[in-house]
Amino acid sequence: MVILTVWTRNGYLCCGLNVRRSKLPGTSEATVTEQEWQVTNDPTPVMHYLRGKASDRKVWLLVSACWRSSSERYSAEDRLVLADVAERVADGEATTDELAALMTPFFTAEEESYDGASPDEASQEFTQTPWGAAWVCAYDAVRPEQAIVFLSTVRDIFGNPFRPVAATPSWLTSTVVALASGIYEQKAFDRMPILADALQDAGCDNAEILDHCRGPGPHVRGCHVLDLILGKS
Repeated sequence: MVILTVWTRNGYLCCGLNVRRSKLPGTSEATVTEQEWQVTNDPTPVMHYLRGKASDRKVWLLVSACWRSSSERYSAEDRLVLADVAERVADGEATTDELAALMTPFFTAEEESYDGASPDEASQEFTQTPWGAAWVCAYDAVRPEQAIVFLSTVRDIFGNPFRPVAATPSWLTSTVVALASGIYEQKAFDRMPILADALQDAGCDNAEILDHCRGPGPHVRGCHVLDLILGKS
């Protein structure tokens, strides 16, 4: 049986598909400091901090990256299909109804009967926002190596929210924008160091941006530097 965590509108968490209830994690104004954001290996306070601040697009891209790279809940084939559709939902190229249809087989009437939801209703509920899936991904990062990958992906997508970086218009040359667009569309993240060189040639001297591009990653769609250049949020 697939073990899946499902969020419902009434603010409760249904775990293990046997619908044990606990409070839905909400927002917190002081869950993590800047230093903790940079070094913590605990996904929970980071997720609390992002709730209410992050765009749905960014969170769907986090979910997609997690499903694509490491989800143990689905077969390799299923998770790649789910990741692709979640990515397209993020970019407005697919609907949450399409994603819900793909997720319906992971819900059964018996397992959802406590809430009176059919599998179709449960999957529709689950995909209305990205936060249920994002919390599942966070809770799945139970081993230290999984938490490191999860949080590295979070930092790639969200950067340092305590010190947001603004792009200087002179950096956004045709070469820089074309490189960033190609990397994004083709998932050609091995070109990130080339993007750093192009940015530097255009006058960018921001160490955080340049170091991020030249760093080991992971880099995924939603990378805060690519989004900065491409005007995405």
